[in-house]
Amino acid sequence: MDLLDVPFLPFCAFLGTLGLLCVAMVGTWCQHWRGGFSLDGSSRTFNWHPVLMVTGLVVLYGPPWFTGVPNTWSGPKLPWKLLHGSLALGAFVLTVLGLAAVFSFHNSQGTPNMYSLHSWMGLGTVLLFSCQWAAGFGAFLLPWAPAWLRVLYKPVHVFFGSTILMLSVASCVSGINEKLFFSLKNETTAYKLLPAEAVFANTLGLLILLFGVLVVGALARPSWKRPDSNCPDSRQNPSQTPCPEPCEPCGFPSTPWVSFLPQSHRIPCPISLPSLERWGAPSHPQIPLFHTSEPEVFWDTCLSPG
Repeated sequence: MDLLDVPFLPFCAFLGTLGLLCVAMVGTWCQHWRGGFSLDGSSRTFNWHPVLMVTGLVVLYGPPWFTGVPNTWSGPKLPWKLLHGSLALGAFVLTVLGLAAVFSFHNSQGTPNMYSLHSWMGLGTVLLFSCQWAAGFGAFLLPWAPAWLRVLYKPVHVFFGSTILMLSVASCVSGINEKLFFSLKNETTAYKLLPAEAVFANTLGLLILLFGVLVVGALARPSWKRPDSNCPDSRQNPSQTPCPEPCEPCGFPSTPWVSFLPQSHRIPCPISLPSLERWGAPSHPQIPLFHTSEPEVFWDTCLSPG
């Protein structure tokens, strides 16, 4: 039984609303209690840091992973991969700007950089994010990446995607806590007395945590996973797509993927061999070279990277 027994689209709507609420709350916190925003190197410059990190490293980092769930299965993969990569790149750009804001503030105030657990965790997460994006771009968007490499790397990419999101949530929550400890003292109401700002920021932290849990839970839901292209039991319904799964060559002779194509779709193709070799599948005498009766759909949908 699925952990999240809700329809996909309402779930996405709820998750999007929750993400926007997190962004609105972190902006309200910095504007109402922390003095607003500026680029003059003061504490108002620092206020860009939590806003950009929550927006980029958490809220905008979640949606790219939903470009491979049910409503995208029936069409070509490439547009969704481009959207996935673009959203992730946008999240990364905002994250880098968030780092620039905190380093600018520290340098202008003479505050040391990278001394807290929060800063170590945050920078490590950003570095892992950059490696994840670069590796994903090379494996799934570059046309000369071999198919066997995509098959091997895909589970690694998914694993580190969830890991980075969890680290992002942990970094943001620890950053909120650290900021409250530094700010709520001396002439302000102490943190231990739980003033309104502390209640508001703590609530923000809980909502960020909820957002991350829901994204990871959705990614783990079996019915929302794209069928494995190397498993005959995971074929898509031919009425939904003219290219039944599995149809992507994995490069292993022990996987005669073409045997799963309906007989009506098997047409000898004189260009199959060079096309398969272009995608990294070695020729093998036991694997007949066929494609579907709609070759454009076959190549675009089934042999697109990833």
